[in-house]
Amino acid sequence: MSKRFVFLSGALVAVVVMLGAWLAAQVGLGQPSNVNAPVVSAQQTGNNPVNTSAFPQQQPPASTQNIISVSGIGRSSATPDIARMTIGVEAVGANVGQVVNDVNTKQTAIIAKLKSLGVADKDIQTTSFNVNIDRSKPPTSGNPNDGPITYRANNTAQITIRKIDQLSAILQAAVDAGANNIFGISMSLSDTSALANDARGKAIADARSKADALAKAAGVKLGRIVSISEFTGGVVPPNVFADSRASAQGPIETGELQVQVQVNVVFAIEQ
Repeated sequence: MSKRFVFLSGALVAVVVMLGAWLAAQVGLGQPSNVNAPVVSAQQTGNNPVNTSAFPQQQPPASTQNIISVSGIGRSSATPDIARMTIGVEAVGANVGQVVNDVNTKQTAIIAKLKSLGVADKDIQTTSFNVNIDRSKPPTSGNPNDGPITYRANNTAQITIRKIDQLSAILQAAVDAGANNIFGISMSLSDTSALANDARGKAIADARSKADALAKAAGVKLGRIVSISEFTGGVVPPNVFADSRASAQGPIETGELQVQVQVNVVFAIEQ
């Protein structure tokens, strides 16, 4: 082997070594400088969700609700078909037995008379029976305990009248039978559901009318109803008071009952 061939082979080996060193240096420059940096995996396994709190969250822009919120009121009236009243007897005397017997006898006669006029047993309910010592009269001496002792007894019952056109006749019959206490007469309806439903329809119509006016004034178009809330005002009955010391045949007006419903309605604004 000639010296020239040996020289060329050595030179080729040196070139290969230098080229390998240069390539290794280039690969080394492409590696991350911090080999201990944490690596977060976003892969979800099984039923364990990804902990998204480890990632920066992008907040969505705040959305504006395009709505119109209004309230509406509906009222409906009807003539009452039921009357309720408290009828009683009161007596005062020196003999407690005589006083109690007096009120019981008269109240028994009153109840019998009312039943004969068509008032059902279920519509007659005793509400109170009281016996008390009455010391309202002044004493004959300086000692307040020496005053005459009298007794006061009363027996009262609540009466429901379902034939309201008989109200005046029933009142007069009670007075004729001995009633001397008749407390406030109240009127009501046996069923208020139809009246309340009518008031609801009027309340919704009132709310829509207001929303239409607001939308027109604002130059927008009213959309569908988003939500409805109801606030019921209940039934407002008329009250009548009868004084049993006079004739019960005086005029008794039933008037009208009113049901009021208030609603809050939210409408969408069409885009």
